[in-house]
Amino acid sequence: MLEIHPFQVRLRHLDVKGEATVHMDTFHVARIAYCTADHEINPNIFAWIYREINDDLTYQMDCHAVECETKLEAKRLAHTMKEAFKKTFNSMKSDGRIHKTSLSDDLSQEFASDDG
Repeated sequence: MLEIHPFQVRLRHLDVKGEATVHMDTFHVARIAYCTADHEINPNIFAWIYREINDDLTYQMDCHAVECETKLEAKRLAHTMKEAFKKTFNSMKSDGRIHKTSLSDDLSQEFASDDG
């Protein structure tokens, strides 16, 4: 089960009955480089690329994916992720973690004018 919130995404791995959480992965939204739900091969897949930071402060890009019941569910996850990106970006910008540049201004304009 995938839960998308501002600032973090949680992937719960359920038991075989689909009832109890066996394991949970947490992903920081600010480290998600890309996500998609637009696949010609299998439209029910929602996938994202995550920048994992290693103990030695190097990083690697990991691909994660979930198979949804329907194409619409995959698209909804992508839309929810977009909203989480917006909230995370705006919060990081307002508290000074993103400095003002022409690129960040362009992104702010895009987020403000994009109605989904």
